[in-house]
Amino acid sequence: MNAHTFNFTLREIATALGGEVSGKQVVAPGPGHSADDRSLSVKPDGAAPGGFIVHSHASDDPLKCKDYVRDKMGVRWEPTTPPRDSLARMADRVSKPVAKADSPPATYIYKQDDGTPYLRVVRPGFYQSHWIGGAWVSGAPKGPKIPYRLPELRTSRHDDVVIVEGEKDADNVAALGFTVTTNPGGAGKFPAELAEYFKGKNVYILPDNDPAGEDHAKLVTETLHGIARTVRVVHLPGLAAKGDVSDWIEAGGTVDDLADLMRHAPEIKPEEPLSRFKFETFSDLKSLPPAEYLMDGWIPERSVGLLYGKWGSGKSFLGFDWCLHLAFGLPDWHGVKLPGEPTDVLIIAREGHAGFVKRVAAFMQHRGITDEPSRLVFMRSSISFLDDTAFAALKDDIKALGRTFRFVLVDTVGRVLPGADMAKEAPITLFMERLQQVGEITGGTAVGVHHENKAGDANGSMFFQNNSDFMFSISREGDGPLKAGKITCAKQKEGDDMWSRDITFAKIDLPDFKTSLVVESVSEEASSPSARKRSTWPKGLRLVRDCINAAILEASLNHRVGGDGPVVRAAVVSDARKIHEQRYVSSGEGNRAEAERKAWRRGLNEARNSELIGGETVNGRELVWMVHSPDSN
Repeated sequence: MNAHTFNFTLREIATALGGEVSGKQVVAPGPGHSADDRSLSVKPDGAAPGGFIVHSHASDDPLKCKDYVRDKMGVRWEPTTPPRDSLARMADRVSKPVAKADSPPATYIYKQDDGTPYLRVVRPGFYQSHWIGGAWVSGAPKGPKIPYRLPELRTSRHDDVVIVEGEKDADNVAALGFTVTTNPGGAGKFPAELAEYFKGKNVYILPDNDPAGEDHAKLVTETLHGIARTVRVVHLPGLAAKGDVSDWIEAGGTVDDLADLMRHAPEIKPEEPLSRFKFETFSDLKSLPPAEYLMDGWIPERSVGLLYGKWGSGKSFLGFDWCLHLAFGLPDWHGVKLPGEPTDVLIIAREGHAGFVKRVAAFMQHRGITDEPSRLVFMRSSISFLDDTAFAALKDDIKALGRTFRFVLVDTVGRVLPGADMAKEAPITLFMERLQQVGEITGGTAVGVHHENKAGDANGSMFFQNNSDFMFSISREGDGPLKAGKITCAKQKEGDDMWSRDITFAKIDLPDFKTSLVVESVSEEASSPSARKRSTWPKGLRLVRDCINAAILEASLNHRVGGDGPVVRAAVVSDARKIHEQRYVSSGEGNRAEAERKAWRRGLNEARNSELIGGETVNGRELVWMVHSPDSN
């Protein structure tokens, strides 16, 4: 008998398995079960891998079930590999450019359950457009993301699903007779909202042979754990660097070969998590894409930060404004470029629902929006980030939602750190680590809203400064109702900081005599990134600037210039120097201590001569403070 042939009648299968014919299938004892057991069903299917379908009502491993059936039927499969000449052809093909400039475009259509067109992807170029009922319109759909070949996935007669990287690979694997899909956007873009389509499925991931492919396989595995019945990663033998399953098929890979590899791929179990730690060489880091911004120049993608201010400064209104702009998919935030497509946003806030309803209603009225924000999700239950068990449950519940939260707002930090001493490092460091974990669940950015202390810094400022990618402080101007204020970038890890913008608020009248505030405008002032000269702080003085800023944040010292002048936030020069001693990196030649001393003195003098800093001696202590612009206090 041919090793890859499964041509048996239902009665022959039933006799071999000790079961009975039931309709168009056989029900029989599963592997290791008693003779009276009928938990295993076997159905011949020429289109299925191996020629038949199995299903275990006892949740037995489907591949073990298939091996069990083959053993009982006398079918023996031995692993096969493509011949050497096929591997040579594959290596030659992969070494060539994937898409030349004059290559004809390939078009792929994502369809909804009922077959209605939804998304069109044209490659090369990865151009996306969406269907509006009679024509394609440029840009991705505003609705949720769906997997490629969704109708086939829904109507499949078995639970085995292959996941590949890219539509071309999906079509090529489907031509072999497998149920296969992929996600829009390519490697690294498998959103949690796709997880629901794989509930109870046996998933086989075929990664491309490169670091991005391995990272993508890990992402898909982690996303589907606890949702899919089983998850396996299938590595194709003989692939050249950057090769994919299409290369493998062209080199001679067959349906039997692929089914064989799938059958022998080990299951990755949830209790056997993938490595938590990732080790990278310098070459790995150089190959990564540059930092991307969720809000251009303000908030980086996949980052963690803080928005802080006094009570009544408008910080919650500002954070809420960020959330609504992203959830509605607006193209910009008061002139700052946004992704421009609706995205899932999570707000964790212990607040009554009425306040949220008013804020959303005021925003929609102010912006002329009629559709409610379906991408905005609230979590108003009590939660302590200091409670290990509660926080683990929160992460599980967020993951179970199956949404890709690109932005998470926690309002306020104090509410999720009940009883914490903000003067101590441990609770703040733990909060920032867990805030980042919340964002990492779906690859998004997480922001905490916090109160400031008497010195005008974030309460626990030094520890927040050490653990944040960005920090913004907000202050109000004038007495009476909140009408105007200022937001200042106190830290920007990936760009310029210490710039400010003016903010105005507007009161919106709602039905039933209710009112709420909205952010009306955010305008540049002289010290903003695009309005000031780029040479304000030359690159050679950035270390001196950062050390002075760190000392100011740590000291929280208010000083009145000249005894009767304006009040500034200052630090002792010797404290800033100590930080400089720690951070200074020498060229490796000569005496490091002497080189650091000269660099500090030279940088400090240049900053003074350029009027970037101010200073004076008080009670024997040399003080220093920042001068942000000629008009600054």
